[in-house]
Amino acid sequence: MTGVATAAARSDLVGFLSVLFAAACWGTSGIFVTLIAADIEVSALALAFWRDITTFVVLLIGIELLRPTWLQVRRRDLWWLMALGGNLAFSTSFGAWAYSSVGLP
Repeated sequence: MTGVATAAARSDLVGFLSVLFAAACWGTSGIFVTLIAADIEVSALALAFWRDITTFVVLLIGIELLRPTWLQVRRRDLWWLMALGGNLAFSTSFGAWAYSSVGLP
């Protein structure tokens, strides 16, 4: 086998194992939700929040370990990143206000 064919086969294997791991995590998440809901009273919104935070942290750690260059930001892209963060902060605060004062579901 040539070096290119070996690298392609390795890439396919890594992709297959990644999808298999993701499917196993997705499939077993219901078990963890059932165990958590049995012990404590948790709302669907709080459960979704903690699920998203956990996913973010796991992916951030995985990217930092496997592809740290993906987390580097070029100076010319910094303003776009700050604008995106500001928009996200504004949207989140508005959503929290609407949920708390108006009572949206």
